[in-house]
Amino acid sequence: MLFVNFELELNPEQHQEQKLDERKKSSPPNLVPSIFSNVPKVNLHRPLEVQFLNDDFPMKVDLMDISSRETVGSLWKIPIVDFARKIICNDEILNKEYLSPLGLQSFRTAVVTMLLGHDHEAIIERRCFAVQTLSRTGALRLVAEYLLTFDNCKEAYISAYGDYRHEEIFQQAGFKTLPKYRHWNHVVKKFDFKCFVEDLKDAPQGSAILFHACGYDGCDPSKQDWGMVAKFLKRKGMVPIFDIGCQGFATGDMNEDVWSVRLFISYGFELFCIKNAGRTFGLYNTCIGSLTVVSDNALKVIPMKYKFVQLIGAMYHSPPAHGALVISYILNNHDAYTEWIGNFMMFSKTVNQMRELLRSTLECMCTPGDWSFFTDQKGYFTYTSFSKNQIKYLREVHHVYMVPSGKLSMMGVTPLNVEYIAFAMKDTVINVL
Repeated sequence: MLFVNFELELNPEQHQEQKLDERKKSSPPNLVPSIFSNVPKVNLHRPLEVQFLNDDFPMKVDLMDISSRETVGSLWKIPIVDFARKIICNDEILNKEYLSPLGLQSFRTAVVTMLLGHDHEAIIERRCFAVQTLSRTGALRLVAEYLLTFDNCKEAYISAYGDYRHEEIFQQAGFKTLPKYRHWNHVVKKFDFKCFVEDLKDAPQGSAILFHACGYDGCDPSKQDWGMVAKFLKRKGMVPIFDIGCQGFATGDMNEDVWSVRLFISYGFELFCIKNAGRTFGLYNTCIGSLTVVSDNALKVIPMKYKFVQLIGAMYHSPPAHGALVISYILNNHDAYTEWIGNFMMFSKTVNQMRELLRSTLECMCTPGDWSFFTDQKGYFTYTSFSKNQIKYLREVHHVYMVPSGKLSMMGVTPLNVEYIAFAMKDTVINVL
């Protein structure tokens, strides 16, 4: 017969304390205090992701997920990437030595070309380089460590609506001051240059600013807006850090999505670009990312590389090879690259179709409000401007899960659930302010 300890299920913390007391009584006295005794207690709350997993409602919807998924909800699989992985795995003469701390050279060269283009002046003048990193977050940590250790940068500005990990990574690196800037107008649901300038007017020269280049937060600035942003930051003497999590996902065009980065370089900026290469190729579990550095002088490249080698050597010594080998094979093989671009454009088109479908469904249901922002915005996410009460109502009544900021992941919208999502949104805006 199977016995279940219901007391343990209902109150695990109390059970652990009871077991600890019993262990103390049976053990000899320890005169040395525990090295973990000063670890502060935390509030063990259940994050939204855990709530979603434990929700047994059959029609529940996850609008928080950032993974690239097909219309049926499964992870996006790219045939040419699977083919490249098999080639790498079956290569019996593949070198199994550690990679350089900077990573696989063929991958790094291809990453810079993908970002800037074959004939970019920074490549021709040899004043830029890339570092293979442990995903996008690892790249950002390297930037933070570099700025704090070698550039004496004490202040970094981050988006008030961006990735929560930005703040955590800079804090863990040692940054004490992380002011937030606004760039989103909740009324017109567009980029707001006035708020942006207001929050950065007192930023000191040499401080860093982090923003998404394209498609991640839904409200990309227009080309005209980017021009004004670049001129303003140039006058302020700030250091741009571009987070490129979704190159190609916004417009379906790899070059168009990094237009802002190339614009800043044309204005004479020295800058950093971090990138999640795994998402672009569907290689989530390979921990593959990159950091591209653009300087104003080729003579600075070798000293900067050496500084990054110092940082990497003290953190993880060498990055893993598999993901870099797969991506390098695709980017350096014309036929493979052409097939990958074709697959990518189809996926980007599907995301935009989901935007159109959700908007048209809401409008067909005569849902109060203007829903054109679903098709005006681009990329992975959409800012909805739902209130906190509305977000809570969507979750608790309709089991539709969104992050507290009201940012919605388009990866969770499929032809199978779009009507239910639209119905939930209509009921919410009618009944909750």
